[in-house]
Amino acid sequence: MTDANSTLCIHVAQPLYPKDIWTLDSDVGRILRYEFYGRRDIIKPIPSFDRLAPNIGHVVWVGGGQMDFQFFVSVLSLLHVAKVDVVYVYGDKPLTGRYWNLLIDTGQNIQFVLRENAGEVRCGLIHRRTSHFFSRGG
Repeated sequence: MTDANSTLCIHVAQPLYPKDIWTLDSDVGRILRYEFYGRRDIIKPIPSFDRLAPNIGHVVWVGGGQMDFQFFVSVLSLLHVAKVDVVYVYGDKPLTGRYWNLLIDTGQNIQFVLRENAGEVRCGLIHRRTSHFFSRGG
């Protein structure tokens, strides 16, 4: 591969993703890294802690009323198992009941966000009071 005018043809018989060639310690890995990244050495991803996504949990409760036990445990799991910094509960009416009060009274990092006329979540129709959605991310 010293001739600048030479042509190289590689047939890839299976899906290939960038992560597959970053640490591939072979001639093929070095060729592919050079072609795609302009360097032959092994690439080690380095995290950038100044650009992390917020560590937030999102849940939806439609219809208001008393929080049930399953939803209560789900919120606690986000806080203490997934270890999110805060959980935002989106709903069209405020939550009530013993489990909601327990979350608030024990100082859990949870915020209720009023969203009136919540009739769709990610472009899919939802059924009032029967559907709850959970998401982790920013």
